[in-house]
Amino acid sequence: MSDKNKNGLTRYIPENVKRQIRKNSYFGCVICGTGICTIDHVDPEFHECKKHDPEKMTLLCASCHDKKTRGIIGVKTVKNAMKSPFCKTKNSPSDFLDFGNTEPKIQFGNSLFIKPKSIITINGESILSINEPKEDNENTFLLNAIFHDPNGKEAFRIDDNIWSGNIDNWDIETKGKTITIRSEKGSILLQIENIPEDKFIVHSLSMLYKGYFIQADDDGVEIMTPSGKTMIFLDKGHTVKGDIMINIYKDTTIMDSLEMSNLTIKGGSNIIISNNTITDGGFEIG
Repeated sequence: MSDKNKNGLTRYIPENVKRQIRKNSYFGCVICGTGICTIDHVDPEFHECKKHDPEKMTLLCASCHDKKTRGIIGVKTVKNAMKSPFCKTKNSPSDFLDFGNTEPKIQFGNSLFIKPKSIITINGESILSINEPKEDNENTFLLNAIFHDPNGKEAFRIDDNIWSGNIDNWDIETKGKTITIRSEKGSILLQIENIPEDKFIVHSLSMLYKGYFIQADDDGVEIMTPSGKTMIFLDKGHTVKGDIMINIYKDTTIMDSLEMSNLTIKGGSNIIISNNTITDGGFEIG
């Protein structure tokens, strides 16, 4: 396949054009709303194009793109969908995560949590949890999560392995196994990656949830109080096993019945680490 068409146009599409196409398409296939898509030159097709025009390009999922290529879906149908994209009325693109049936693992920032029921629970509500398989789907663990932006507005969620993104986000980009949510140019509020039969990864997170600011990246995981004080900071590169990893209740951090290795915990005075918790790392509290 040639990198250039007959007019000398390369297949490289500038990032600002890609983002405009995603925004115009409301971040999903304009026909069915599927979140994992490819960019399609609608009319003219790529071999006739003289430039990458975002007004003549759109997002199509693999299935709808294949049907268009084979003539099962016509160009007119795609153009009509571009005028009223599926996600414009349904409010969010969505797709399926293959979380798998092996030992569930979640990497949060640079910390690995093994067999958790909840990564972070705030006043009884979990923002990222794993449920046992349902009877009608015995081989798949169920991932559930809710992520907000730095202003406290819901940006992305996962319900029993089905993800959906808020179309009010500045950008939602899917690339390979990675989904990136941006609040503005150059500002990532969430970046996740799902590796089937291995682990679910939160590479980056910057969110406000019920007054608490939660940040995760390669440097570690930090939760701050509504007043801006650090409640807990988990240093990078550790492994934790247990049910509820970080339990926040009324401005107190509770870590109970966990096995932690290679870990340093830093936090304020309102942190309780139970006698049932085992660690070969260190604590810096107060």
